[in-house]
Amino acid sequence: MLVNPKAAESLANPDEYPNLFEDWQIALNVEATVATKRGVFPPAEEYMIHAERSNESLVEAFKNMHVQEEDTVDELDS
Repeated sequence: MLVNPKAAESLANPDEYPNLFEDWQIALNVEATVATKRGVFPPAEEYMIHAERSNESLVEAFKNMHVQEEDTVDELDS
């Protein structure tokens, strides 16, 4: 397989241009967290618990988890 060097150089690198990759660091954190659970499936009786979350991306779930944690901390501080 031949790769055009100019085309390869024109691709943005997330480390050099993080502004072009929204949620890049979050996605890396999610990947690291989920990697250990890959191939592990919940029992069938838990289907309904997980079915409601099937339309949510892992990045969205991760963001929502942190928002809920911040709300909990804010409530405890009150």
